[in-house]
Amino acid sequence: SLAMNMFAIQFVSTIDSKFAYYYLLSPDAKQDIRKYIKGVGTLTIDKKSVRRLKFRYPSIVEQKKIVEEIESRLSVCDSIEQTVDTALAQAEAMRQSILKKAFEGGFSE
Repeated sequence: SLAMNMFAIQFVSTIDSKFAYYYLLSPDAKQDIRKYIKGVGTLTIDKKSVRRLKFRYPSIVEQKKIVEEIESRLSVCDSIEQTVDTALAQAEAMRQSILKKAFEGGFSE
């Protein structure tokens, strides 16, 4: 326990840390964690509950393959997001240009 509601979790050498990170973000892990959360305004979990969490994991080789696949897909998502952001910026610039021309009388019939 590092502080209130803050824990350092150390895994054995048969668990890849990135695999553990992605697993803890998964819906299965979140559902398991929710069982132990207490509180209304400020949600808390105690050290005893953290120790009760179920952590399912395949062989270290399979974990590394899973992490590689996740990161590959996240990379594709990041690329798509960048493309969308660029397209939105271009669309906004075009919109501003059209508005400017319209209010300056730049359109003629």
